[in-house]
Amino acid sequence: MTTTHYLHPSAKALTGARLGLGWLDRLEALGITKASAAPRHTHESMEILCCLKGVIGYAFDRWPSVTMTAGCFLVVPEDAGHRITSGLESPSLRMSFFLRPTLAEDGRFNLFTAADFRELCANLLKKRFTPQSIPNEVRGVLARLADLIQTANPSSDEITEARVLSTFAFHALASGRRAPVPKAETRLMDEAVKWLEAHYAEKVTLAQLVAYMGYSRSRFFNLFREHTGLSPLDWLNRHRIRMVQKLLATGDTTITEAAHQVGFSELPFFFRLFRRHAGCSPATYRRQSIASSVASL
Repeated sequence: MTTTHYLHPSAKALTGARLGLGWLDRLEALGITKASAAPRHTHESMEILCCLKGVIGYAFDRWPSVTMTAGCFLVVPEDAGHRITSGLESPSLRMSFFLRPTLAEDGRFNLFTAADFRELCANLLKKRFTPQSIPNEVRGVLARLADLIQTANPSSDEITEARVLSTFAFHALASGRRAPVPKAETRLMDEAVKWLEAHYAEKVTLAQLVAYMGYSRSRFFNLFREHTGLSPLDWLNRHRIRMVQKLLATGDTTITEAAHQVGFSELPFFFRLFRRHAGCSPATYRRQSIASSVASL
């Protein structure tokens, strides 16, 4: 059975009419914290589906299945039967643009002519069903848009902001060349590395990272080692040592303070690990770094 106009129970939406945009049917944002699936459905509008966090699987009627990962977007033509697969990993965040079949003349804030809109849609259709990288300059815009869409009662200023951001993002995604994204596992491991870079100074447990990524422990460890050549713990410890070295090179932080600032709580372990990776003690490394800085003046 096929459902049309399907809206996930947790999704939030802003209509193009409310934004005054004649090219847009609606914007949707969906944040999922528990794995779920959706019934097979179609849309009467072309969809630009953007994955901002996590991983989302899609199955299509006449096209190969696709795994969406953070930082990529997918163009789904109108009337293309599809569904979110049960392999959807959480937590995830996606947002979608649903485009009108033709440019509506009553759009108060249209920045495109009818010819412009047709050309942009034609560009998108060339990329249909193939995940594409979201340009770096658009990622923050989409994240902000997702926040605005999920706002319970957006103010007039927030509506104006959503109008401007959605126009910019749509034009950026629909124009220019886009390189295909790496395979799903590669992008997911990049996300795992970014998570460790963001949380290395905290009391991180690998169980937290595994839960965040949504994989089984063994599967995640194997993928991470294939991607980085290291186990997650080895990567984290090496990154912490690199951060300590930066702190010691400035001469402004004691060795104990530097160790604690990057997440090492046990000093004997820290000293052993530092010597193993740096080839000398932290004190020797500091003296050598300061001497090298003075010599270069």
